[in-house]
Amino acid sequence: MKVEVEVVVYNYESALIAEKCGANRVELCANEGAGGTSPSLALLQKIKENTNIQVYVMVRPREGDFTYSAVEIELILREIELFKQAGADGIVCAALTSDAQIDVPFVKQMVDAASPLPFTFHRAFDHVKDPFFALEQLIDCGSARILTSGQEPSVLEGQELVKQLIQKANGRIGILPGAGVNSINVKEIVDFTGCKEIHLSAKKMMQRQVALNSKIQLGSSNDSNSYQMTDEIELKRVLEILG
Repeated sequence: MKVEVEVVVYNYESALIAEKCGANRVELCANEGAGGTSPSLALLQKIKENTNIQVYVMVRPREGDFTYSAVEIELILREIELFKQAGADGIVCAALTSDAQIDVPFVKQMVDAASPLPFTFHRAFDHVKDPFFALEQLIDCGSARILTSGQEPSVLEGQELVKQLIQKANGRIGILPGAGVNSINVKEIVDFTGCKEIHLSAKKMMQRQVALNSKIQLGSSNDSNSYQMTDEIELKRVLEILG
């Protein structure tokens, strides 16, 4: 069975590259340095107007932990509805309790709000204390898939747990391995885990050709002179390996 490929994108140009290369879908985010936050509604609309690729949209109102206040819960549910109206093909979100358990009531709310679109529980899953118990909870919540690195910094390091999760899930929920996937290791990961889909950025960093004041930094971690772009050569290489 051919492995589906999901590409993380942070801009319009990267979505075009992902479609051109033949990826199955993109995960659209903002704020790469924080692990992804909600993108702009206008960006989603622009991509949907000019491509045919499936777009799963990250819904995350801020960086930091995944335990949300009542106001943040309201904002998340509102964003899900707005992204649905704008043509999103899937929703990517997650929520944990303060003791790093799945926030089951809120996840159920999000899954219901996203319906009939598929809901992906993102890598907040890698923080839970008992991944197999969390797996069953997310199945019960109606989540379509779980994005995970196997609770390690990269999938290559966490592939044993990923394999176990796939076996335990037994088709009841999709397990989407992601983090550190590239053309060098993708075949090993797919062969070892038996996954049916894979998540990667295939990124390269671009330098902006503008003269900026090097003493000024507009944020705690961003580099104003660079931005992430999908690397067409790397993505084509991955797709050829999986092809």
